[in-house]
Amino acid sequence: MKTENELNLLAKQALSKVSNYDAEVIISSGDSALTRFSENVITQNVIGSEDSLSLRLIKDGQMGKARTGNLTEKGIFTCVDAAIAAFKVSEPDDKIEDLQPMQDYNARLNYDLKTHQMSPESRADSVVNAVNDCKRNNLTAAGIHSNNGNTLALANSAGMWASHTSSSASFSISAMSEDSSGWAEGSDANFSNIN
Repeated sequence: MKTENELNLLAKQALSKVSNYDAEVIISSGDSALTRFSENVITQNVIGSEDSLSLRLIKDGQMGKARTGNLTEKGIFTCVDAAIAAFKVSEPDDKIEDLQPMQDYNARLNYDLKTHQMSPESRADSVVNAVNDCKRNNLTAAGIHSNNGNTLALANSAGMWASHTSSSASFSISAMSEDSSGWAEGSDANFSNIN
């Protein structure tokens, strides 16, 4: 996951290439991981990272938008070109709102490093505990245990800069007998808050 400073530099890079427009950049960078289990056995463990940049250009009542997952200089150049091309063929729209200037906002604290960086072994331990509870009650378990971290940032040519980093974990389980089943799910920014 990219840091707030890295996202700030990428936003400035994109905005510097579109000085003839009012421009807005939304950038997201995150990591996610997932452990899946079925019939009391872990069946899948995956991890991944995803970055994205969305660019919106406004001028004279017209708007063009483009998005990319390639945050290299070349990828940002290509996104800028695509947004300009979309702008050139867009219809005028008198409902386009002006960009918001820099402002104060209340920060929401919902990031937990341990939850974001939870290991496959830690997710497996939680799955084993849940499966053992089901086995003791003659039930078969299936479900998903996931965790992630993400930073989202917004910047525009009117001076706005805002960012937020969050984490999340969830545990979903189905417990099945021969004639019935039950399901539950818990999620929180901090996995230790999930029973």
